[in-house]
Amino acid sequence: MSDNLTDELERLASLRDRGALSDREFEQQKARLLGGGAAVAAAPIASKSHVARNILLACVAIFILLVIISALAGAGGRQTAGTAGDNAAASTASAQPPLPVSAVDLAKAYEDNEAAAQKRYDGRPLLVGGIVTGVDLDITDDPIVLMRGSNQFLDVHADLVDADKPKASDLHKGQTITLLCQAVSEVLSDPMLSDCSFAS
Repeated sequence: MSDNLTDELERLASLRDRGALSDREFEQQKARLLGGGAAVAAAPIASKSHVARNILLACVAIFILLVIISALAGAGGRQTAGTAGDNAAASTASAQPPLPVSAVDLAKAYEDNEAAAQKRYDGRPLLVGGIVTGVDLDITDDPIVLMRGSNQFLDVHADLVDADKPKASDLHKGQTITLLCQAVSEVLSDPMLSDCSFAS
């Protein structure tokens, strides 16, 4: 190896040690100076692995973002269901007498046939009685009352009207309650009641 080549390699090593060159850039320059193909070939392989990892991380991040957007859109759609365009449906629903149903029967109906249950229960107020299994908070920290469904994995979820949300903190597991709810939908077979108030 000539002195000129040695000096140039030492200069490159010094630049790498000071952070002026990355390890990859150092290896590329060293391979160029030495005229070897092995070092040049190694750099793209490492680079491809790094790129693949970054692509995978980006895909995971995009997936998580889409899940969050879907959850927010679903919550927004549920919150606006009783406003603007659906006011006529809500007034029609409130004109009908509420249909009494137990949380267990409601969950069983959705578990057996979601389409039939939605057709039967949608568009009219429901008087739903059941046993509290818990009170969760949604993404905006509003309480969601959970009532025992047809099995341990299938609860009935009830979103309360603003005036009754503070009452959710007084509930406890095992308590029997009755809610008057204006709408019902489903998510993964779980009945989702909305605009619910405690029946007196």
